[in-house]
Amino acid sequence: MIDATILTESLLWCNGTQYLEVREKQYDQKVYLDFYTESTSSTPAVSNVLVYVASSDKKMNQNYLGPSPLEELAKYV
Repeated sequence: MIDATILTESLLWCNGTQYLEVREKQYDQKVYLDFYTESTSSTPAVSNVLVYVASSDKKMNQNYLGPSPLEELAKYV
């Protein structure tokens, strides 16, 4: 018998990941990091957190605007 909670969580994770792959497609790097809630902690609060990163490499990241004043960047955000 399949545990309904595990099945539901697995389906939500798959659907959420698929959604993020579309929504975050402008980012050219995907990395897994440890997340710390306290700067002095040696143990992460959560391990292997998926983070999408947009680099400043114009060849890899076509959406990179380049260095701009904060006010100009705010218009795009």
